[in-house]
Amino acid sequence: MNMAPDCSVVECYGDPSAVRVQRVLFAARGWLSEQDRMVSLGQGLMLLHAQRGEPADVEAWVRCFEQVLAHAPLSEMPGLTRRLRGAGATIGEDLLLCVGGGSDVCAAAAAVARARPLPEGWRLMELSADAPAAAVEAVQELQEGAGLVPVPGWYLRGAEGRALTVILQDAEGRLAGAATVGRADAGPGALVSLCLRRDARRRGLAAVLASAALREARARLKVDSFYAVVGARDEVALHISRRCGFSPHPTEGVVLATLDSGCGDGSGCGDDSGCGDDVEGMIVAEVGAECAEDAG
Repeated sequence: MNMAPDCSVVECYGDPSAVRVQRVLFAARGWLSEQDRMVSLGQGLMLLHAQRGEPADVEAWVRCFEQVLAHAPLSEMPGLTRRLRGAGATIGEDLLLCVGGGSDVCAAAAAVARARPLPEGWRLMELSADAPAAAVEAVQELQEGAGLVPVPGWYLRGAEGRALTVILQDAEGRLAGAATVGRADAGPGALVSLCLRRDARRRGLAAVLASAALREARARLKVDSFYAVVGARDEVALHISRRCGFSPHPTEGVVLATLDSGCGDGSGCGDDSGCGDDVEGMIVAEVGAECAEDAG
């Protein structure tokens, strides 16, 4: 576990670079909720309509958070990617922004549940806010093993009413999968993370798990629509998204912007690297009053 600047337990997980980003996002959670074009996904940042931002500001956010999803209309995407590359960023363009209306997602969830009942003895349940630390770490290990960036524990536990995580257990009570859905204070919900244990894959269970989490988020978080970022060539992910009521957005998209940290060894930046310290310091200053209040 790692203590955040506001003295709360974040339950970070991952390499030093991932931990630093998770800590900063947690420290800035209140400040970020007030921003019109920034969305925290717990383990990463999404810039909405990034083409409207000043180039220096966009570069600063990418440098601070190392990997940022930049959203823009498809018509503006070529200009945005040129600007980001001009700032030294590596751009991952092979992504689709998939969206689904709340009613469509709920209808799809009902259809999935009818078509694919869980194996005997398997069950879906929510990861509670007071779940044992070992249960949270098991989800993070599963995410990392699936090649995903782990989600910090505070977000998995509900992100102070902004997220929920549904887990899938097999007949022996072992963790077989997890799906996390979150939302900003206003706007659509996001399918933040979805993963299954290797031996649970290709059995139709990913759509069952994801749709259950989306349906619960629709009711609990009062979400009217959802989005998910999917690899454009990942046929499995695209199939799952379609089964869950999503379709590619016809006029908007996302790219993954990564800036070279300057460390030179390919290992990423840790807490002592100094990379992005100017932005991180600014964010921590923004929440300094909150830290002092909590500590007092």
